[in-house]
Amino acid sequence: MKLNPFILLIVLFCSCSQWQYDKFSGQKPVESKEGIDSVLSTLEKLTYSDLSDHYKERTGNIGVFKEMVEDGTFYRIRKQDAAKFIVGSIRLGSLLTHDGYRHNKIDLNRKSYQQIWLIDKHLLYKLLELKLELSEKGFDPDGFAVRGGHRHPTHNKLIGGASKSQHIAGKAVDIVITDINQDGKEDKSDKQIVLDLLDKKIIKGQGGIGRYPGTMVVHFDVRGKKARWDSY
Repeated sequence: MKLNPFILLIVLFCSCSQWQYDKFSGQKPVESKEGIDSVLSTLEKLTYSDLSDHYKERTGNIGVFKEMVEDGTFYRIRKQDAAKFIVGSIRLGSLLTHDGYRHNKIDLNRKSYQQIWLIDKHLLYKLLELKLELSEKGFDPDGFAVRGGHRHPTHNKLIGGASKSQHIAGKAVDIVITDINQDGKEDKSDKQIVLDLLDKKIIKGQGGIGRYPGTMVVHFDVRGKKARWDSY
């Protein structure tokens, strides 16, 4: 597949910006809950009542969705914040809503960029637990990539997400599994390692797991009760 030259330019530019941030900040991978808390403490924290009416209306965080988000913890994310490591070497930017506003601002290096991020820090803790468990068992702790985290209601509807998706509440993440067992292949055995860890040790009965057979995608969340499903 031929990559659009404009998209390639954006990817290369963002990668360069991230490298520059790493170089000048001296940041290291985040490998503890305390480390996660430390990164969050550098961000401007907001409550639902702090959000502008314009933001609430543009993102759909009103009406039936207000109950899902009004008790959550929001953060104002500025351009440099998106390059910060938040779990291991996973950058905060990968967990933001990937809507048109983000691409028109952060991906094009607009200095005015800022975005509102809703996150339950317990989800970040579970993401860290997954990495630590993989490492302890001799698997590759970096053998997956984050495909998405928080979605505001407007974007969630646009991409066909479940109407009351846990992504809206900042409680869910989608990851793409690669060569977890380091046997030179990316297949269902790699994915099963992750699903087993999530089901039996990390999420158990306190959250949801989307298994999505036939893909290398796994969803998990911290909704507080057990949920399991296979199809999108």
